[in-house]
Amino acid sequence: MLKLKLNKNRRGFVLVAVLAIIVLLMGVLMDFTYRARVQLDMASNRLNAARARQAAESGVDIVRRMLSAPIPLTATELEVFFEDGKRMHFGDYEVLIRLEPESRKFNLNRLVSGGEPRMSEVRTLRALADLITDHNRDPVLTEDMIYSIVEWMAAEGRVSGVPGESAGSEFYNQKSPPYECKHAELDTISELLLVKGITEEVLYGSQGTDSEQGVPGMASFFSLYGSNNRIRGEVRGDVSFEDLDPDPLPDERFLTVDVTARIGNAERRIRTVVDLEGQRVQELHREEWRGN
Repeated sequence: MLKLKLNKNRRGFVLVAVLAIIVLLMGVLMDFTYRARVQLDMASNRLNAARARQAAESGVDIVRRMLSAPIPLTATELEVFFEDGKRMHFGDYEVLIRLEPESRKFNLNRLVSGGEPRMSEVRTLRALADLITDHNRDPVLTEDMIYSIVEWMAAEGRVSGVPGESAGSEFYNQKSPPYECKHAELDTISELLLVKGITEEVLYGSQGTDSEQGVPGMASFFSLYGSNNRIRGEVRGDVSFEDLDPDPLPDERFLTVDVTARIGNAERRIRTVVDLEGQRVQELHREEWRGN
């Protein structure tokens, strides 16, 4: 009788052990399957990101070749790239190409001359900011931001008469990691991300949804080239936001080529300023980043 009970206990133990091993193996298999799927998705995303970047590069090359041809900027082949741009599809690729004439933008480096703020240019920038704010019903570029931009470029202690709150080296030294206020001209538009109050949304804008309107980025209105004569004449007159002229002039020299390429959930964007003077289209500087 005792032996029979031991055999039953042993069979019960073996059954429990087998079930435990099966559960353990199932757990290992599920974990392996999950990890493999994650790695496969990551590899697919990396591949799509690389393909999207190559597509964006190809978009820039296409426009550069077109700009190198002896045709005016107002020709039909090119005018479709201005304003909303031209959207093209190549299989599962989507590429949006836009051209922006730099002469209709505000040259930020003209805010300061010899380390001193140029108040006439500051007033023009404030007028431009007011137009954009009126259009969006919310401040996009505030007076504090304008002050911070001027202070970033002006010689130390030279900013006066510009409305806004100070943000000198003491403010930037408290950042992590700390850095100094530049007190010199901008080298790139993206450098503004170092300036107090300037975020990626302020600089590059936000995309709209079905229920909400997108906010334009200030990069679409800022430049490091040109005299500001065209933008000054537009914003000082009785104009609305929609009146800001995106069309190129016949003698346009500088253009921004803005290319966004998307494949799957991967997006790459390239913005490059090109100089049309001379025998070839010369890139002056480019900025590149991943989309959302």
